[in-house]
Amino acid sequence: MKHYLRDFFGGFLIVIIAVAVMKFITLDLRMVTFFIPILLTAYVYFFIKNRKLKWLSLLLLVLPISIAFYLGILTELPGMWMAILVFLYAAILGYVASIRKSILFGTVLFAVFSFYMVPGIVEDNLSEYSNEIAPDMQFMSIDNGKMVPLSAFKGKVLVLDFFGTWCAPCIKEMDELKRVQDYFKDTPNVEIILVCTEQGGDTPEKVEPFMKKHNLSFKAYFDTGNASHSSLNFSGVPALVVFDQNGTIRFKHEGYNPSENLEKNLIDFIGELIN
Repeated sequence: MKHYLRDFFGGFLIVIIAVAVMKFITLDLRMVTFFIPILLTAYVYFFIKNRKLKWLSLLLLVLPISIAFYLGILTELPGMWMAILVFLYAAILGYVASIRKSILFGTVLFAVFSFYMVPGIVEDNLSEYSNEIAPDMQFMSIDNGKMVPLSAFKGKVLVLDFFGTWCAPCIKEMDELKRVQDYFKDTPNVEIILVCTEQGGDTPEKVEPFMKKHNLSFKAYFDTGNASHSSLNFSGVPALVVFDQNGTIRFKHEGYNPSENLEKNLIDFIGELIN
């Protein structure tokens, strides 16, 4: 019985390691989905392989990881369900293969899944291409406190990014938006703006210090009552929407993970719209 408890808590320990990596090192799912299977394979090979009644141990090891992944990742990225199969495969691999074969087959499979498949899965889950009429929206300018309607940007390709000053993924996404802004710096009919929501207790007074702290040169606005954010059926931040020159919604993106190539996708898509 103590072996089973140790295996369950071994899986729980791997969860803690994964959470720590995402919190303090990188949010990139490519890295997380690459290293979790390696840890699983290594644990099974060194602590379970030479024991009797191994199959229950394998399941107990993978169980807390699968539960954590389901609760923390699949709610936003349902297409990542395949990662749970990879985790199970990793545990089985450590059980049936020699250390040399485990390293060889495991590294190849985990790398293909993490660095080839995960970016596409994340992109498909977070992005939505559309051609719909935009609702009436207006935002309060942080510069002068005046209300600015969406129609004020008509004639431009507009990238609007909803954010929160407390939101770490928002800040990571803005790093990519900076590079998109720099790419189109000589294109006057492309504009990127930031709109702070009231989520997390944000207020207009918090926006300007936030912009200075992170060296952001975008025009900033505030979405009073989350009215515009809600009208686009967004539930969280970051949430990004692209309007064409006629004010039509062409692209929506909710959430962020550096495993996808948002910067390149936006540059390519904006290029198509202005051409």
